[in-house]
Amino acid sequence: MTKRRIGNAAGFVKKGAIVIVEFGHIYQTLNFQTGLTKSAMYPCNHQEGEMHKRRPAVVVKVDRRGVTVVPVTSKEPDAHEYNRAIFELETESIQHINELDTGKRSFAVCEMIQTVSPTRILPPESRDHKGRDRTYRRDESFSRRLSRNDMKALEQGLLAAVGMYSLQDKLDRTIQKGQLQSAELEELRPEVEAIREELAELRDKYRILSDLYLASSGHVTREDVEQEVIEYMELD
Repeated sequence: MTKRRIGNAAGFVKKGAIVIVEFGHIYQTLNFQTGLTKSAMYPCNHQEGEMHKRRPAVVVKVDRRGVTVVPVTSKEPDAHEYNRAIFELETESIQHINELDTGKRSFAVCEMIQTVSPTRILPPESRDHKGRDRTYRRDESFSRRLSRNDMKALEQGLLAAVGMYSLQDKLDRTIQKGQLQSAELEELRPEVEAIREELAELRDKYRILSDLYLASSGHVTREDVEQEVIEYMELD
């Protein structure tokens, strides 16, 4: 970033970009008495169960503090069909990316979202499917991004990962209901306008009849005529 004079990672990678992240490795320790052992006694190192190795990931957010990503795995997660926080990437997203276009399925695991240093970010090896050159190269422009459908799935997966999917679903249904009601009102608008015009016409006719009756009724004002009409209707 210093060479390119970019202040933070947002200058070269955006949300939805497919990148390669060097998460680090789980090392073993050497004991001269027992030989190689796990590094569980050294919490400064990566531990079992933590994200490790170099693997593909999807960028979720970028700021001065780092790059927030969700990892991508080719190992099919358990019960992923019922877990909204996991989604399978479309072919449109992974094609022509060497690390992903392997014939295996690719799953984004939004439950394992985390922030990493920009120095851990690498561009994927990709090739231009339109050109003649079929060589895979590091795409330093970080132009490989999720498809439109996968971007929507990413948003839903992130909501599910923090327990907000049901709330978003309720909000979407409320908005949809409001839109349906608005559509129904639009359908009724011509009928309402016709009734308003008819009402205005009836008022004009009533005013004319009142003026005609006023001349022969002996009343002084139109209000007197209206009062007589009201009394007449109450008798019925």
